[in-house]
Amino acid sequence: MNRNTIRALLADARYQVFDNVVFRILLVVAALIVALSFCVSFGQDQISIFFGTWTLDYSDFGGLVRSSSDPRGTSVQVVQKAIIELIAGTFGIMLCIAATAFFTPRLLEKGSADNIFSKPVGRFTLLLSRYFAGIFFVAVLSLLMVFGMQAGLSTMSDYNDWGFLWSAVTLVYTYAILQAFSVMVATISRNSVASILLTMMLFMFTGCTNSAWVGLEWARQSGMTDMIEEESAGQEEKASDDTSPAEAFDLMQSIVYVCRSVLPRTGDADMLARKLRRTIEGRPADVVIKEDDKPVFNLISGDTGLEFQGGGLAELDGAGLVWKFTNEGGGSIRVTREPRPTTTTSSGRERKLSARDLARQLREKVIAEHGQVALLLAPPDHRGRRTDWRIAGDSPLPLRSHLIITKGDYLFQVVSELPAGALAADRENLPDEGSVTVETRESEDGEEGETVEVETSSSVFDLDPVQDFLLGASFAVDPSLANADQWYESKFDWDAEWDFNAFVSIGTSLAFTLVMLAISFWRLRRMDF
Repeated sequence: MNRNTIRALLADARYQVFDNVVFRILLVVAALIVALSFCVSFGQDQISIFFGTWTLDYSDFGGLVRSSSDPRGTSVQVVQKAIIELIAGTFGIMLCIAATAFFTPRLLEKGSADNIFSKPVGRFTLLLSRYFAGIFFVAVLSLLMVFGMQAGLSTMSDYNDWGFLWSAVTLVYTYAILQAFSVMVATISRNSVASILLTMMLFMFTGCTNSAWVGLEWARQSGMTDMIEEESAGQEEKASDDTSPAEAFDLMQSIVYVCRSVLPRTGDADMLARKLRRTIEGRPADVVIKEDDKPVFNLISGDTGLEFQGGGLAELDGAGLVWKFTNEGGGSIRVTREPRPTTTTSSGRERKLSARDLARQLREKVIAEHGQVALLLAPPDHRGRRTDWRIAGDSPLPLRSHLIITKGDYLFQVVSELPAGALAADRENLPDEGSVTVETRESEDGEEGETVEVETSSSVFDLDPVQDFLLGASFAVDPSLANADQWYESKFDWDAEWDFNAFVSIGTSLAFTLVMLAISFWRLRRMDF
Protein backbone atom coordinates (compact mmCIF):
# COMPACT_ATOMS: atom_id res chain seq x y z
CA MET A 1 0.00 0.00 0.00
CA ASN A 2 1.69 3.19 -1.24
CA ARG A 3 1.49 6.75 0.00
CA ASN A 4 -1.24 7.73 -2.46
CA THR A 5 -3.44 4.87 -1.24
CA ILE A 6 -2.99 5.93 2.39
CA ARG A 7 -3.78 9.52 1.46
CA ALA A 8 -6.93 8.36 -0.33
CA LEU A 9 -8.07 6.32 2.67
CA LEU A 10 -7.53 9.27 5.01
CA ALA A 11 -9.43 11.54 2.65
CA ASP A 12 -12.30 9.03 2.56
CA ALA A 13 -12.40 8.88 6.39
CA ARG A 14 -12.37 12.66 6.59
CA TYR A 15 -15.20 12.82 4.07
CA GLN A 16 -17.29 10.26 6.00
CA VAL A 17 -16.98 12.35 9.17
CA PHE A 18 -17.18 15.98 8.10
CA ASP A 19 -19.87 15.40 5.47
CA ASN A 20 -22.10 13.82 8.13
CA VAL A 21 -25.12 15.94 9.17
CA VAL A 22 -25.27 14.42 12.67
CA PHE A 23 -21.58 15.18 13.16
CA ARG A 24 -22.22 18.84 12.38
CA ILE A 25 -25.14 18.95 14.82
CA LEU A 26 -23.08 17.31 17.57
CA LEU A 27 -20.21 19.66 16.78
CA VAL A 28 -22.51 22.63 17.40
CA VAL A 29 -23.75 21.06 20.66
CA ALA A 30 -20.16 20.46 21.85
CA ALA A 31 -19.22 24.03 20.95
CA LEU A 32 -22.25 25.30 22.88
CA ILE A 33 -21.21 23.34 25.98
CA VAL A 34 -17.71 24.81 25.69
CA ALA A 35 -19.13 28.32 25.27
CA LEU A 36 -21.25 27.87 28.42
CA SER A 37 -18.13 26.89 30.38
CA PHE A 38 -16.77 30.35 29.53
CA CYS A 39 -20.01 31.98 30.71
CA VAL A 40 -20.19 30.36 34.16
CA SER A 41 -17.69 31.14 36.89
CA PHE A 42 -17.41 29.03 40.04
CA GLY A 43 -16.04 31.05 42.94
CA GLN A 44 -15.31 30.16 46.53
CA ASP A 45 -18.61 31.59 47.79
CA GLN A 46 -20.97 31.69 44.82
CA ILE A 47 -21.57 30.87 41.16
CA SER A 48 -21.64 33.72 38.64
CA ILE A 49 -23.62 33.23 35.41
CA PHE A 50 -23.09 35.33 32.26
CA PHE A 51 -20.42 37.54 33.83
CA GLY A 52 -22.37 38.44 36.95
CA THR A 53 -25.85 38.78 35.40
CA TRP A 54 -27.08 36.12 37.84
CA THR A 55 -25.41 34.78 40.96
CA LEU A 56 -26.15 31.73 43.06
CA ASP A 57 -24.88 31.03 46.56
CA TYR A 58 -23.71 27.52 47.34
CA SER A 59 -26.15 27.48 50.25
CA ASP A 60 -28.97 27.49 47.66
CA PHE A 61 -28.04 23.92 46.74
CA GLY A 62 -28.80 22.49 50.18
CA GLY A 63 -26.49 19.71 51.34
CA LEU A 64 -25.02 19.09 47.88
CA VAL A 65 -21.87 21.16 48.40
CA ARG A 66 -22.23 23.01 51.68
CA SER A 67 -20.52 20.29 53.74
CA SER A 68 -17.42 20.40 51.55
CA SER A 69 -14.34 22.42 52.44
CA ASP A 70 -13.93 23.10 48.69
CA PRO A 71 -17.41 24.01 47.35
CA ARG A 72 -15.96 25.31 44.10
CA GLY A 73 -14.16 22.06 43.32
CA THR A 74 -17.15 19.97 44.37
CA SER A 75 -19.52 21.99 42.16
CA VAL A 76 -17.21 21.84 39.15
CA GLN A 77 -16.81 18.08 39.44
CA VAL A 78 -20.59 17.60 39.74
CA VAL A 79 -21.05 19.52 36.48
CA GLN A 80 -18.23 17.62 34.76
CA LYS A 81 -19.65 14.27 35.82
CA ALA A 82 -23.16 15.17 34.62
CA ILE A 83 -21.90 16.26 31.19
CA ILE A 84 -19.37 13.48 30.57
CA GLU A 85 -21.08 10.45 32.15
CA LEU A 86 -24.72 11.29 31.42
CA ILE A 87 -24.92 13.61 28.41
CA ALA A 88 -21.83 12.56 26.44
CA GLY A 89 -21.28 9.08 27.87
CA THR A 90 -24.87 7.90 27.33
CA PHE A 91 -26.89 10.02 24.92
CA GLY A 92 -23.82 11.23 23.00
CA ILE A 93 -22.52 7.69 22.44
CA MET A 94 -25.94 6.54 21.23
CA LEU A 95 -26.14 9.41 18.73
CA CYS A 96 -22.65 8.63 17.49
CA ILE A 97 -23.61 4.97 17.01
CA ALA A 98 -26.61 6.03 14.93
CA ALA A 99 -24.56 8.53 12.92
CA THR A 100 -21.73 6.12 12.00
CA ALA A 101 -23.71 2.89 11.57
CA PHE A 102 -24.02 3.37 7.80
CA PHE A 103 -20.25 3.70 7.19
CA THR A 104 -19.76 -0.03 6.61
CA PRO A 105 -23.10 -0.86 4.86
CA ARG A 106 -22.44 1.96 2.39
CA LEU A 107 -19.04 0.41 1.67
CA LEU A 108 -20.69 -2.95 0.88
CA GLU A 109 -23.45 -1.64 -1.39
CA LYS A 110 -23.62 -3.21 -4.84
CA GLY A 111 -21.86 -0.97 -7.31
CA SER A 112 -19.93 0.90 -4.66
CA ALA A 113 -18.24 -2.30 -3.53
CA ASP A 114 -17.36 -3.26 -7.14
CA ASN A 115 -15.58 0.05 -7.69
CA ILE A 116 -13.81 0.06 -4.35
CA PHE A 117 -12.68 -3.55 -4.23
CA SER A 118 -11.38 -3.41 -7.80
CA LYS A 119 -8.64 -1.08 -6.55
CA PRO A 120 -5.32 -2.50 -5.22
CA VAL A 121 -6.37 -2.18 -1.57
CA GLY A 122 -7.13 -5.14 0.67
CA ARG A 123 -10.66 -5.69 1.91
CA PHE A 124 -9.57 -5.73 5.53
CA THR A 125 -7.72 -2.44 5.04
CA LEU A 126 -10.87 -0.83 3.68
CA LEU A 127 -12.88 -2.26 6.57
CA LEU A 128 -10.41 -0.86 9.11
CA SER A 129 -10.53 2.52 7.41
CA ARG A 130 -14.29 2.72 8.03
CA TYR A 131 -13.82 1.46 11.60
CA PHE A 132 -11.25 4.15 12.38
CA ALA A 133 -13.38 6.76 10.60
CA GLY A 134 -16.02 6.17 13.31
CA ILE A 135 -13.38 6.48 16.03
CA PHE A 136 -12.14 9.71 14.43
CA PHE A 137 -15.77 10.94 14.46
CA VAL A 138 -16.01 10.53 18.24
CA ALA A 139 -12.43 11.60 18.98
CA VAL A 140 -12.92 15.02 17.36
CA LEU A 141 -16.11 15.67 19.34
CA SER A 142 -14.67 14.35 22.63
CA LEU A 143 -11.42 16.29 22.41
CA LEU A 144 -13.20 19.50 21.47
CA MET A 145 -15.68 19.25 24.33
CA VAL A 146 -13.32 18.04 27.08
CA PHE A 147 -10.37 20.30 26.26
CA GLY A 148 -12.72 23.23 25.63
CA MET A 149 -14.44 22.76 28.99
CA GLN A 150 -11.06 22.48 30.70
CA ALA A 151 -9.97 25.77 29.11
CA GLY A 152 -13.23 27.47 30.12
CA LEU A 153 -13.14 26.28 33.72
CA SER A 154 -9.46 27.12 34.04
CA THR A 155 -9.96 30.63 32.64
CA MET A 156 -13.21 31.62 34.34
CA SER A 157 -13.10 29.65 37.60
CA ASP A 158 -9.33 29.39 38.09
CA TYR A 159 -9.81 25.66 38.63
CA ASN A 160 -7.32 23.31 36.98
CA ASP A 161 -8.42 19.70 37.04
CA TRP A 162 -6.02 17.98 34.64
CA GLY A 163 -7.40 14.55 35.47
CA PHE A 164 -10.61 15.61 33.73
CA LEU A 165 -8.82 15.31 30.36
CA TRP A 166 -8.88 11.51 30.73
CA SER A 167 -12.63 11.70 30.10
CA ALA A 168 -11.96 12.20 26.38
CA VAL A 169 -9.92 8.98 26.30
CA THR A 170 -12.60 6.92 28.05
CA LEU A 171 -15.33 8.22 25.72
CA VAL A 172 -13.29 7.10 22.70
CA TYR A 173 -12.49 3.79 24.46
CA THR A 174 -16.18 3.02 25.04
CA TYR A 175 -17.15 3.91 21.49
CA ALA A 176 -14.29 1.87 19.95
CA ILE A 177 -15.67 -1.28 21.59
CA LEU A 178 -19.21 -0.62 20.38
CA GLN A 179 -18.02 0.39 16.91
CA ALA A 180 -16.33 -3.01 16.45
CA PHE A 181 -19.64 -4.73 17.17
CA SER A 182 -21.46 -2.33 14.87
CA VAL A 183 -19.03 -3.12 12.04
CA MET A 184 -19.51 -6.86 12.60
CA VAL A 185 -23.32 -6.58 12.43
CA ALA A 186 -23.11 -4.34 9.38
CA THR A 187 -20.78 -6.76 7.60
CA ILE A 188 -23.13 -9.68 8.19
CA SER A 189 -26.46 -7.90 7.59
CA ARG A 190 -25.38 -5.06 5.24
CA ASN A 191 -28.11 -3.09 7.00
CA SER A 192 -27.45 0.12 8.94
CA VAL A 193 -30.77 -0.10 10.87
CA ALA A 194 -29.89 -3.55 12.20
CA SER A 195 -26.45 -2.26 13.14
CA ILE A 196 -27.92 0.67 15.07
CA LEU A 197 -30.52 -1.34 16.96
CA LEU A 198 -28.27 -4.26 17.91
CA THR A 199 -25.37 -2.01 18.94
CA MET A 200 -27.61 0.10 21.15
CA MET A 201 -29.03 -3.09 22.66
CA LEU A 202 -25.48 -4.29 23.37
CA PHE A 203 -24.60 -0.94 24.96
CA MET A 204 -27.58 -1.08 27.31
CA PHE A 205 -27.27 -4.83 27.99
CA THR A 206 -23.57 -4.66 28.94
CA GLY A 207 -24.27 -1.78 31.31
CA CYS A 208 -27.20 -3.62 32.90
CA THR A 209 -25.21 -6.87 33.14
CA ASN A 210 -22.32 -5.17 34.90
CA SER A 211 -24.70 -3.39 37.30
CA ALA A 212 -26.56 -6.65 37.99
CA TRP A 213 -23.31 -8.50 38.71
CA VAL A 214 -22.17 -5.72 41.05
CA GLY A 215 -25.52 -5.80 42.85
CA LEU A 216 -25.50 -9.59 43.22
CA GLU A 217 -21.91 -9.72 44.46
CA TRP A 218 -22.56 -6.86 46.87
CA ALA A 219 -25.65 -8.64 48.19
CA ARG A 220 -23.61 -11.81 48.69
CA GLN A 221 -20.79 -9.96 50.45
CA SER A 222 -23.18 -8.05 52.72
CA GLY A 223 -25.02 -11.25 53.72
CA MET A 224 -28.33 -10.42 52.04
CA THR A 225 -28.29 -13.70 50.10
CA ASP A 226 -28.44 -15.64 53.37
CA MET A 227 -32.06 -14.53 53.76
CA ILE A 228 -32.96 -16.15 50.43
CA GLU A 229 -31.31 -19.40 51.47
CA GLU A 230 -33.18 -19.39 54.78
CA GLU A 231 -36.53 -18.75 53.09
CA SER A 232 -35.97 -21.61 50.63
CA ALA A 233 -34.81 -24.09 53.29
CA GLY A 234 -38.38 -25.23 53.99
CA GLN A 235 -39.18 -25.84 50.32
CA GLU A 236 -36.81 -28.76 49.74
CA GLU A 237 -39.61 -31.33 50.18
CA LYS A 238 -41.61 -29.92 47.27
CA ALA A 239 -41.88 -31.64 43.88
CA SER A 240 -38.67 -31.95 41.92
CA ASP A 241 -40.00 -29.71 39.13
CA ASP A 242 -40.32 -26.84 41.60
CA THR A 243 -37.35 -24.48 41.66
CA SER A 244 -36.58 -22.97 45.05
CA PRO A 245 -35.70 -19.27 45.34
CA ALA A 246 -32.11 -20.21 46.21
CA GLU A 247 -31.76 -22.34 43.04
CA ALA A 248 -33.29 -19.59 40.90
CA PHE A 249 -30.95 -17.09 42.51
CA ASP A 250 -27.91 -19.30 41.82
CA LEU A 251 -29.02 -19.76 38.20
CA MET A 252 -29.42 -16.01 37.75
CA GLN A 253 -25.98 -15.42 39.24
CA SER A 254 -24.43 -17.94 36.85
CA ILE A 255 -26.08 -16.35 33.80
CA VAL A 256 -25.03 -12.85 34.83
CA TYR A 257 -21.47 -13.99 35.57
CA VAL A 258 -21.13 -15.71 32.16
CA CYS A 259 -22.51 -12.65 30.34
CA ARG A 260 -20.14 -10.36 32.20
CA SER A 261 -17.17 -12.61 31.41
CA VAL A 262 -17.96 -12.81 27.68
CA LEU A 263 -19.24 -9.31 26.95
CA PRO A 264 -17.17 -6.11 27.11
CA ARG A 265 -17.31 -4.15 30.36
CA THR A 266 -18.35 -0.80 28.95
CA GLY A 267 -19.76 0.14 32.37
CA ASP A 268 -16.21 0.20 33.76
CA ALA A 269 -15.19 3.11 31.53
CA ASP A 270 -16.33 5.76 34.01
CA MET A 271 -14.59 3.84 36.81
CA LEU A 272 -11.36 3.80 34.82
CA ALA A 273 -11.62 7.55 34.24
CA ARG A 274 -12.05 8.19 37.97
CA LYS A 275 -9.06 5.96 38.81
CA LEU A 276 -6.86 7.74 36.28
CA ARG A 277 -8.19 11.10 37.40
CA ARG A 278 -7.43 10.33 41.02
CA THR A 279 -3.86 9.41 40.08
CA ILE A 280 -3.34 12.60 38.07
CA GLU A 281 -4.83 14.82 40.78
CA GLY A 282 -2.50 13.32 43.38
CA ARG A 283 -5.17 12.97 46.01
CA PRO A 284 -4.07 11.41 49.28
CA ALA A 285 -4.47 7.66 49.41
CA ASP A 286 -7.41 6.13 51.24
CA VAL A 287 -6.54 4.90 54.72
CA VAL A 288 -7.86 1.41 55.50
CA ILE A 289 -6.97 -0.25 58.79
CA LYS A 290 -8.15 -3.76 59.67
CA GLU A 291 -7.69 -6.09 62.61
CA ASP A 292 -8.23 -9.86 62.17
CA ASP A 293 -9.53 -8.97 58.69
CA LYS A 294 -12.28 -6.81 60.23
CA PRO A 295 -12.54 -3.07 59.49
CA VAL A 296 -11.31 -0.79 62.27
CA PHE A 297 -10.98 2.60 60.59
CA ASN A 298 -11.53 3.71 56.99
CA LEU A 299 -11.06 7.09 55.36
CA ILE A 300 -11.99 7.76 51.75
CA SER A 301 -10.15 11.03 51.29
CA GLY A 302 -11.13 13.56 48.67
CA ASP A 303 -9.44 16.59 50.22
CA THR A 304 -6.14 17.58 48.60
CA GLY A 305 -5.55 20.00 51.51
CA LEU A 306 -4.87 17.12 53.92
CA GLU A 307 -1.56 15.26 54.14
CA PHE A 308 -1.50 11.92 55.95
CA GLN A 309 1.51 11.52 58.20
CA GLY A 310 1.47 7.71 57.98
CA GLY A 311 0.87 4.92 60.45
CA GLY A 312 -1.29 1.88 61.04
CA LEU A 313 -3.07 -0.01 63.80
CA ALA A 314 -0.23 0.50 66.31
CA GLU A 315 -0.39 4.28 65.87
CA LEU A 316 -4.20 4.27 65.99
CA ASP A 317 -4.08 2.50 69.36
CA GLY A 318 -1.15 4.65 70.48
CA ALA A 319 -0.35 8.29 69.75
CA GLY A 320 -2.91 8.34 66.93
CA LEU A 321 -3.11 8.76 63.16
CA VAL A 322 -2.36 12.35 62.15
CA TRP A 323 -3.35 14.44 59.13
CA LYS A 324 -1.82 17.89 58.57
CA PHE A 325 -3.55 20.72 56.72
CA THR A 326 -1.32 22.02 53.94
CA ASN A 327 -2.96 25.45 53.64
CA GLU A 328 -1.53 28.64 55.11
CA GLY A 329 -3.52 28.40 58.32
CA GLY A 330 -2.17 24.94 59.14
CA GLY A 331 -3.75 22.70 61.72
CA SER A 332 -4.12 18.96 62.22
CA ILE A 333 -6.61 16.14 62.80
CA ARG A 334 -5.70 13.21 65.06
CA VAL A 335 -7.67 9.92 65.32
CA THR A 336 -7.16 7.48 68.23
CA ARG A 337 -8.75 4.26 69.50
CA GLU A 338 -8.76 2.88 73.03
CA PRO A 339 -10.83 0.48 75.17
CA ARG A 340 -14.17 2.00 76.09
CA PRO A 341 -14.25 3.16 79.73
CA THR A 342 -16.74 1.55 82.10
CA THR A 343 -18.43 2.52 85.33
CA THR A 344 -20.14 0.59 88.12
CA THR A 345 -23.79 1.37 88.74
CA SER A 346 -25.42 1.57 92.19
CA SER A 347 -26.66 -1.98 91.74
CA GLY A 348 -23.12 -3.22 91.22
CA ARG A 349 -23.56 -3.75 87.47
CA GLU A 350 -20.73 -2.71 85.18
CA ARG A 351 -21.81 -0.39 82.37
CA LYS A 352 -19.88 1.04 79.46
CA LEU A 353 -19.82 4.83 79.39
CA SER A 354 -21.80 6.34 76.50
CA ALA A 355 -20.53 9.03 74.18
CA ARG A 356 -22.77 11.49 76.01
CA ASP A 357 -21.21 10.60 79.39
CA LEU A 358 -17.72 11.04 78.03
CA ALA A 359 -18.64 14.28 76.29
CA ARG A 360 -20.05 15.64 79.56
CA GLN A 361 -16.78 14.85 81.33
CA LEU A 362 -14.86 16.58 78.54
CA ARG A 363 -17.14 19.59 78.77
CA GLU A 364 -16.54 19.94 82.49
CA LYS A 365 -12.80 19.74 81.87
CA VAL A 366 -12.97 22.44 79.18
CA ILE A 367 -14.96 24.74 81.46
CA ALA A 368 -12.47 24.22 84.29
CA GLU A 369 -9.48 24.98 82.06
CA HIS A 370 -10.84 27.75 79.83
CA GLY A 371 -13.73 29.20 81.81
CA GLN A 372 -16.27 28.96 79.00
CA VAL A 373 -19.13 26.72 77.93
CA ALA A 374 -18.25 24.50 75.00
CA LEU A 375 -20.56 23.97 72.04
CA LEU A 376 -21.94 20.42 71.98
CA LEU A 377 -22.88 19.05 68.56
CA ALA A 378 -24.18 15.73 67.25
CA PRO A 379 -22.17 14.87 64.10
CA PRO A 380 -24.34 13.56 61.25
CA ASP A 381 -23.84 9.94 60.16
CA HIS A 382 -21.87 9.13 63.30
CA ARG A 383 -23.23 8.00 66.66
CA GLY A 384 -21.25 10.20 69.00
CA ARG A 385 -20.73 13.62 70.53
CA ARG A 386 -18.66 16.53 69.34
CA THR A 387 -17.38 19.44 71.41
CA ASP A 388 -15.89 22.63 69.91
CA TRP A 389 -14.28 25.46 71.89
CA ARG A 390 -11.81 28.35 71.63
CA ILE A 391 -8.52 28.61 73.49
CA ALA A 392 -7.90 32.09 74.89
CA GLY A 393 -4.49 33.70 74.43
CA ASP A 394 -1.99 33.90 71.62
CA SER A 395 -2.11 30.28 70.49
CA PRO A 396 -1.45 29.98 66.71
CA LEU A 397 -4.16 27.32 66.57
CA PRO A 398 -6.81 28.59 69.01
CA LEU A 399 -9.64 26.30 67.97
CA ARG A 400 -10.25 22.81 69.27
CA SER A 401 -12.74 20.21 68.11
CA HIS A 402 -13.08 16.93 69.98
CA LEU A 403 -15.30 14.16 68.63
CA ILE A 404 -16.14 11.11 70.73
CA ILE A 405 -17.57 7.98 69.06
CA THR A 406 -18.34 4.72 70.86
CA LYS A 407 -18.38 1.43 68.93
CA GLY A 408 -18.85 -1.74 70.95
CA ASP A 409 -15.92 -2.17 73.32
CA TYR A 410 -13.94 0.70 71.82
CA LEU A 411 -13.82 4.47 72.03
CA PHE A 412 -12.72 6.49 68.98
CA GLN A 413 -11.66 10.12 69.35
CA VAL A 414 -11.09 12.69 66.60
CA VAL A 415 -9.16 15.66 67.99
CA SER A 416 -8.56 18.71 65.79
CA GLU A 417 -6.43 21.84 66.20
CA LEU A 418 -7.43 24.56 63.77
CA PRO A 419 -6.78 28.24 63.02
CA ALA A 420 -9.25 30.98 63.89
CA GLY A 421 -12.30 31.10 61.63
CA ALA A 422 -12.02 27.48 60.52
CA LEU A 423 -15.13 26.31 62.39
CA ALA A 424 -18.65 27.59 62.00
CA ALA A 425 -18.82 27.66 65.80
CA ASP A 426 -15.97 30.17 65.78
CA ARG A 427 -17.42 32.37 63.04
CA GLU A 428 -20.58 32.72 65.06
CA ASN A 429 -20.92 33.38 68.78
CA LEU A 430 -20.76 30.30 70.94
CA PRO A 431 -24.38 29.58 71.89
CA ASP A 432 -25.31 28.87 75.45
CA GLU A 433 -26.94 25.75 76.83
CA GLY A 434 -30.38 27.03 75.95
CA SER A 435 -29.76 26.50 72.24
CA VAL A 436 -29.28 22.76 72.71
CA THR A 437 -32.32 20.46 72.53
CA VAL A 438 -32.66 17.14 74.35
CA GLU A 439 -33.85 13.97 72.66
CA THR A 440 -34.13 10.35 73.76
CA ARG A 441 -32.71 7.67 71.53
CA GLU A 442 -32.29 3.93 71.81
CA SER A 443 -28.89 3.02 73.25
CA GLU A 444 -26.37 1.04 71.26
CA ASP A 445 -27.16 -2.27 72.96
CA GLY A 446 -30.90 -1.63 72.59
CA GLU A 447 -31.57 -2.25 76.29
CA GLU A 448 -32.32 1.24 77.54
CA GLY A 449 -33.02 4.73 76.36
CA GLU A 450 -30.18 7.22 76.07
CA THR A 451 -30.64 10.96 76.46
CA VAL A 452 -28.53 12.94 74.03
CA GLU A 453 -28.14 16.64 73.34
CA VAL A 454 -28.61 17.52 69.68
CA GLU A 455 -27.84 20.83 68.02
CA THR A 456 -30.93 21.62 65.95
CA SER A 457 -29.26 23.83 63.36
CA SER A 458 -27.46 21.94 60.58
CA SER A 459 -25.89 25.16 59.29
CA VAL A 460 -23.14 24.95 61.91
CA PHE A 461 -21.43 22.36 59.70
CA ASP A 462 -21.25 24.60 56.61
CA LEU A 463 -17.71 24.56 55.17
CA ASP A 464 -16.40 22.84 58.29
CA PRO A 465 -13.07 21.00 57.68
CA VAL A 466 -13.73 18.57 60.52
CA GLN A 467 -17.14 17.65 59.14
CA ASP A 468 -15.63 17.35 55.67
CA PHE A 469 -13.12 14.86 57.08
CA LEU A 470 -15.89 12.88 58.77
CA LEU A 471 -17.88 12.55 55.54
CA GLY A 472 -15.29 10.10 54.30
CA ALA A 473 -14.54 8.40 57.63
CA SER A 474 -16.07 5.29 59.15
CA PHE A 475 -15.32 3.59 62.44
CA ALA A 476 -15.49 -0.20 63.01
CA VAL A 477 -17.76 -0.75 59.98
CA ASP A 478 -17.11 -1.56 56.32
CA PRO A 479 -18.26 1.63 54.54
CA SER A 480 -18.23 0.03 51.11
CA LEU A 481 -21.04 -2.40 52.01
CA ALA A 482 -23.48 0.49 52.48
CA ASN A 483 -23.80 0.99 48.72
CA ALA A 484 -23.21 -1.43 45.81
CA ASP A 485 -21.55 1.14 43.53
CA GLN A 486 -19.25 2.41 46.30
CA TRP A 487 -18.39 -1.18 47.21
CA TYR A 488 -17.43 -1.98 43.61
CA GLU A 489 -15.39 1.20 43.24
CA SER A 490 -13.50 0.43 46.45
CA LYS A 491 -12.65 -3.05 45.10
CA PHE A 492 -11.85 -1.95 41.53
CA ASP A 493 -8.12 -1.30 41.13
CA TRP A 494 -5.08 -2.03 38.98
CA ASP A 495 -3.81 -4.79 41.27
CA ALA A 496 -7.16 -6.15 42.51
CA GLU A 497 -8.38 -9.73 42.13
CA TRP A 498 -9.66 -10.96 38.75
CA ASP A 499 -13.29 -9.79 38.96
CA PHE A 500 -12.27 -6.28 40.06
CA ASN A 501 -9.03 -5.83 38.14
CA ALA A 502 -8.82 -2.79 35.86
CA PHE A 503 -6.33 -4.47 33.50
CA VAL A 504 -8.64 -7.49 33.17
CA SER A 505 -11.55 -5.16 32.38
CA ILE A 506 -9.53 -3.46 29.63
CA GLY A 507 -8.11 -6.76 28.35
CA THR A 508 -11.46 -8.54 28.03
CA SER A 509 -12.99 -5.53 26.30
CA LEU A 510 -10.12 -5.28 23.81
CA ALA A 511 -10.33 -9.04 23.20
CA PHE A 512 -14.04 -8.65 22.39
CA THR A 513 -13.16 -5.83 19.97
CA LEU A 514 -10.57 -7.97 18.17
CA VAL A 515 -12.98 -10.91 17.91
CA MET A 516 -15.65 -8.69 16.36
CA LEU A 517 -13.18 -7.33 13.80
CA ALA A 518 -11.96 -10.86 13.05
CA ILE A 519 -15.53 -12.05 12.40
CA SER A 520 -16.09 -9.02 10.16
CA PHE A 521 -12.99 -9.83 8.11
CA TRP A 522 -13.94 -13.51 7.89
CA ARG A 523 -17.38 -12.57 6.56
CA LEU A 524 -15.98 -9.95 4.19
CA ARG A 525 -13.57 -12.44 2.60
CA ARG A 526 -16.47 -14.76 1.74
CA MET A 527 -18.65 -12.10 0.15
CA ASP A 528 -19.24 -12.41 -3.57
CA PHE A 529 -19.80 -9.03 -5.17
